[in-house]
Amino acid sequence: MLAAVITLVLLPSVMSASISTPMAISMCEWNGHHFPPGAQYKPNDCTFCQCDNGRAACAIADCFFTPCVDSVHKPGQCCNACPNGNNCYAKGKIIPAGKEVPIDDFTFCTCPSPWARPQEAKCISRPQTVPVRFSTIH
Repeated sequence: MLAAVITLVLLPSVMSASISTPMAISMCEWNGHHFPPGAQYKPNDCTFCQCDNGRAACAIADCFFTPCVDSVHKPGQCCNACPNGNNCYAKGKIIPAGKEVPIDDFTFCTCPSPWARPQEAKCISRPQTVPVRFSTIH
């Protein structure tokens, strides 16, 4: 004998009957974990998935380059971050973007804007100025 449940739903001017029978639910599996249809899960920090009738529909984050030379990866985040803001290298030193920074008495450097690779600053040397003394002949 086949068992079935019949449900009648009465709505204004609509009558509907449906028969519910036991059916297998298509689960998604990842790394030994099972997810029902509609469940959302993150296999890693950069991937977001939703179970769609036994198939995982996933979106993978694509990280843009970081506008700094000292980026770090923080646990739980997908993309690297710049803890010290935008910066670049200038003669082996890290300098902040958006400022003219003296490297020595005659060299001043700035990070390229917009920030681009290579990550090296543009530097200019200014000639040393020597004060001129005038003397008068008596």
